[in-house]
Amino acid sequence: MPWEFGLSIECASKKAAESMSAYFQGNNPLSSDDKIFDLHIYTYGIGKAPIHCWWCVVSVKDGQTNDFFNSSDCPQTATDLVLQLYQRLAKAPRLFRYALAGTETSEFRGYDEFVKMEQDEIALFPGLVMSEALYWRLGTPPDFIAFCPGYIWKPYSTMNEIDC
Repeated sequence: MPWEFGLSIECASKKAAESMSAYFQGNNPLSSDDKIFDLHIYTYGIGKAPIHCWWCVVSVKDGQTNDFFNSSDCPQTATDLVLQLYQRLAKAPRLFRYALAGTETSEFRGYDEFVKMEQDEIALFPGLVMSEALYWRLGTPPDFIAFCPGYIWKPYSTMNEIDC
């Protein structure tokens, strides 16, 4: 089975994660090379009650087979799909703290672990989008640029600008 490919969005509340989920449900599907890719969207919380780390996960599935998209099969298609996910994220409600697109990103760090990361470790994640407030809290890690109002990012590969 291919690994899960998509976008993981960390939110501070269940309501914010559900709002992000609703936004992406309304922006389904993606396409690349005349192929349709459906979005499978789900939310979950981690931690002990009260839960303060909620995730909205946007997984990309092949529209014909309903299998998770295998990013290793076609790197150019993967890049196209990631760009589309980031473009949609840039227009999403400003309800998230950080997000990351790619393979198996649903296993990315929870908020408590994330805020303890060193700046050089944070710099290892191209495509990482975070709120400006979180960016300042983390001590302004290097190589981040504006993403959309209220958010900055470390550009994914060769993508420097996203249409907001």
